[in-house]
Amino acid sequence: MIQLINNFSTTISESNGTVRVNYINGPLFGYCEYKLIHVSNRLSQKAWLLINSEMGDVIEYINSNSPLKEEDMSQVSKLIKDHSLSKVTSIVPR
Repeated sequence: MIQLINNFSTTISESNGTVRVNYINGPLFGYCEYKLIHVSNRLSQKAWLLINSEMGDVIEYINSNSPLKEEDMSQVSKLIKDHSLSKVTSIVPR
């Protein structure tokens, strides 16, 4: 499935404290939007939080090229989250 998501070109945009990963393949479009949060604990950590996404076209593209079963949806969701987060963390420093 990773090969299919790699058929989408990705761009990163930043606006009002959020980072958006855009997926584009011809007329198909999707996005995942993240916000950097500060976790108040002993270590004072920072983490990227997925706050919004619209990946229907991407999921439909994956399904049309490799038919999905209901039990595949959690794997597809994890793939999308991991892929988009890797794009954010590789470009935008914490």
